[in-house]
Formats: sequence, structure tokens, C-alpha cells
Amino acid sequence: MPHRRFARLSICRKLMIVTTATTTVAVAIASAVFVTADIITFRNRYSDELRTELQIVSGNSTVALAFDDPSAARDILRHLSNDERVNAAALYDLDSRLFASYARQAGALPPRCGDGEGWSIDWANGVKVWQPVDFRGERFGSSCLVADVSPFIARGRLFAIISLGALLMASLTGFA
Repeated sequence: MPHRRFARLSICRKLMIVTTATTTVAVAIASAVFVTADIITFRNRYSDELRTELQIVSGNSTVALAFDDPSAARDILRHLSNDERVNAAALYDLDSRLFASYARQAGALPPRCGDGEGWSIDWANGVKVWQPVDFRGERFGSSCLVADVSPFIARGRLFAIISLGALLMASLTGFA
């Protein structure tokens, strides 16, 4: 049935439908490429910012770990409350025992550090970044922090709305 309806349309109308469909597909592909590129760029920038922040905390915590001063380490970690993205952070000694921690919400468990240096995204628990605490080649412990994933979700929603708007406009221009 739809085939017969299309066959009865004028050549002008058929060209308009084909052109609109082609434009809509092109806009959809372009949107997907731009959204993917932005997500990758944003993810890398976000993790770089968190790693830089953790490097500063780790550098400042070296003395507290070296002289076994958990109170000073807690004071250093408490400064992370200024960054609304950071939900929790922890310092561990060389034996991987919790040395000091910070949590935005009272009672939250401190994050566990991975081995060496790295980062991961867990959509349920956040972006996790970890690294060793060392000074001039001597290791004193490890540090890690967990940040909120809501910036990813908000950015994804924004780009979904923009992409859907572009698709709608591309579709409607053919029928205007």
C-alpha cells in the first residue's frame, strides 16, 4: 500500500521526500560523530583535571605520610570540599592501610586505590582516579578520589536535545 501511495506522488514531491530523508540521515550521522567526539574529549579533560587535582593533594600529603601525621593528611583532604565534583578521597600508607579520608556525605566509605596510576568510570559510583604518593623516587603510599558523574549525564542530555532539535529541523525544512 505505501508503495502505491508513493508511486502516485508527483516527481517534485518524490524528490522532496528523498532529499529530506537524505538530509535527515546526514544530520543524524554528523550529530552522532560530534556527540561521540565531544564525549571522548570531555571524558579525557575531566579525568585530566581530576588527576591534576590528585597530584596536588598527593604532593601536599607526602610529608604527612612520611611523618605519620593523619591529622595533617585529613586537613589536606578536607580542601577537596571546595570542588563540588569530588565526593570522596583517601590516602593509604605503604601497607595499603587507610591513613586519612574525606567524604562529602557523612558515613560514606573511603574509595579503594588501584595499583599504580590510573582512572576508571563506574556510572553507579563515579569517576575514580588513583596514583602513588611519592617524592624523589621514594614511595610513601597511595591516593585516590571519586568524583561525580553528573557532569557526563548533564552533557549527554544537552547533546541529545541539540541533536534531536537538529534532526527535527532537518526533517521539517523539506516539508516547509
